[in-house]
Amino acid sequence: SLFGGFLIIIWRNIYSNKAIRHTLSSTRVVIVGAGKQGCELRRRMRDSMDHIFDVVGFIDDDPAKIGKVVEGVSVLGDTTRLEELINRYQIKEIVLAIEEDMSEFIMGLAIKCRLLGVKVLKLADFYAEHFGKIPLNCIDLRWFYFSTQRFSPAYYYTLKRIEDLMVACVGLALFSPIMLATAILIKLDSRGTIFYRQTRLGLCG
Repeated sequence: SLFGGFLIIIWRNIYSNKAIRHTLSSTRVVIVGAGKQGCELRRRMRDSMDHIFDVVGFIDDDPAKIGKVVEGVSVLGDTTRLEELINRYQIKEIVLAIEEDMSEFIMGLAIKCRLLGVKVLKLADFYAEHFGKIPLNCIDLRWFYFSTQRFSPAYYYTLKRIEDLMVACVGLALFSPIMLATAILIKLDSRGTIFYRQTRLGLCG
């Protein structure tokens, strides 16, 4: 029913938004990688209406980029200075916008940063957490595999099922007279069954 569908849409939006909305207090962020993906992320952060990001700058290993201004912020240095720059600028969050595979050196720095209390996110995870969507160019087979290993709390599915049933029952009760009249008209006007059936792929196949 139309009303039931409307309620479901509202509930879905509330659930998805509560997981990604943050207070409007800015977080000091540095982006590792001033390439295409890093610049695209910087533009998205600058244009965001729902979040306030304090982007301190980029970190990049290309000597030609160090000291230059990219997308309105400076390239502060290379990854060998990451720990120093974190302490100097009081960085609270690091985004790894590196287009190629991350080296063991960078992974080691990321682990050290986490031990220092700095949040470290890969590009796809940052998009998912702050924007609720992930650009296709950030998704690879490894991300897809590990993302399937993330589970919601056990009670979520129970609460979701209860909510879905309640909304469906309310919608059915309100619109059953209209649905019944529509079914009769369809039967009088058309051949075949009233309900349209189609094979669909759903949860767990």
